[in-house]
Amino acid sequence: MASALARVSRSASELINADTIIGLVQTRPAASWHAYEFNAKGEALRPPKQLVHKDPSHVPDLEELIRPGVRHATHLGAITDQLSPTAQRAELQVVPMVAGWGPTVVLLMDADPHTALQHETLVHAVTSTWATTVAAASQQSGLRAVSEQLADSNRRLTDMQSRLVEAESLARLGELASGAAHEMNNPLTVITGKSQLLSSRIKEPENQKPLSEIVSAAHRLSALIDGLHFFASPPEARRTQVDLALLVERAAEAAHDRLGVGETMLSDDSSNFNAQETPIGITIDPVAEVIYADEESLAMALTEVMANAIEASPTTGVEVRAQVRVDGDRLEISVTDDGVGLTDHALHHACDPFFSDKEAGRQTGLGLAKARRIAEMHGGFVELARTPDGTRVSITLDAWRTGSQRPAQERAA
Repeated sequence: MASALARVSRSASELINADTIIGLVQTRPAASWHAYEFNAKGEALRPPKQLVHKDPSHVPDLEELIRPGVRHATHLGAITDQLSPTAQRAELQVVPMVAGWGPTVVLLMDADPHTALQHETLVHAVTSTWATTVAAASQQSGLRAVSEQLADSNRRLTDMQSRLVEAESLARLGELASGAAHEMNNPLTVITGKSQLLSSRIKEPENQKPLSEIVSAAHRLSALIDGLHFFASPPEARRTQVDLALLVERAAEAAHDRLGVGETMLSDDSSNFNAQETPIGITIDPVAEVIYADEESLAMALTEVMANAIEASPTTGVEVRAQVRVDGDRLEISVTDDGVGLTDHALHHACDPFFSDKEAGRQTGLGLAKARRIAEMHGGFVELARTPDGTRVSITLDAWRTGSQRPAQERAA
């Protein structure tokens, strides 16, 4: 619209020596009028301005705005009062532009086309051409907007279909996990119990080790079934007031404890890598010192993410940062490491259940999958991204301010 009116302004300057041109535009009946001001070169004198009318419930139409016989802008009263000082000082003529379609446009110019062109037919031809140009621009802009809306709708539809397919898959997975847990836990209990009983009776060292391996494997399989069940059918988040700094510190300790008992690291020089010595730096935005969340599940999610970061064998350590994002007042808890990084394949599938870039048997591949489900329990999501030095995993929460937050002084007391 602005580009078309700028072209009209240049044309008016060339044909009738107009130096100041204002386009009053109403895109549809009862819509607000907007003013576009240009100089003789078609340069905008200021951004388009929406005009305010005395009665907001009634916006004048073309017939009311341009009464029969009105040729001078001084008759427009409150409208000219809202124009720039330069336009208010000019002797503006009123020129309606009617194309028969498109928006309603009225030109205010400091030259009279009827005097300059000296022929009513010529004036009508010129103003009709201008009106058609603006109408075509408006139609093109409208088509572009409709096209963008359609593309956005298609994207959202595709996303919803993907989410529906995933939800159906998770529902089937939940039924499978429930059935597996029911059918497998009983024999696992028997295996664990009998192994422990045998371990207490058999004293030979060469037999003690195989028995302890059986017990450990049974516990791992039971934990795997529990993790799968949690991923497929997570409980509802039970939000309470949580000290975020303490929660992050607790998760960091849990990640260190988990990996400090002989877990194999991912890097080639893992034999020299000590998970307990990996520093975890924590920075908390003061605004987010107290949040409302499910403390146990959020700590579990952060533990999984930090454990992954430690396993990447970072050079300088792991950085945890909690801050409030400006887009939508969301709380983002990011975990960044300068370790081995992610492949393209891992970047797209890291949150899939049972996916792991490690060798078979080293990880179950449920850690980030559970973290994503926990974020979704809180109305949020998980994002993975490469950094120049490694990887950043962010847990973003939407509804984290629920309830009233205590001042820092009260919490300290």
